Amino acid sequence: MISFKDAFYKAIAELYPNGPEWDPAGIITKSPKVYTLSYDSKILSGIFEILTEPIIQKIADDNNLILQKGVQNQYPEFTLYDEINSHEKIAVDMIDL
Repeated sequence: MISFKDAFYKAIAELYPNGPEWDPAGIITKSPKVYTLSYDSKILSGIFEILTEPIIQKIADDNNLILQKGVQNQYPEFTLYDEINSHEKIAVDMIDL
């Protein structure tokens, strides 16, 4: 199985050569109005999950793995696995910030 940590940093470097933007300013509506974010851990971990999904998808694509998104508020947020060896899985969970 792959080293998820190494694959994560490699995917970040390839997707974001100037570094990822981990500093969201808020939520924008169609009007457009921007609402600032609170420091609620559920909101922040949800945003972190949204920001990291393309990185995890790249890891899956690069390693011929399937990315399965989890159910809200249940472990894990993402699961990576090989269709042939589906008993070997990588569970990816976002911790509360």
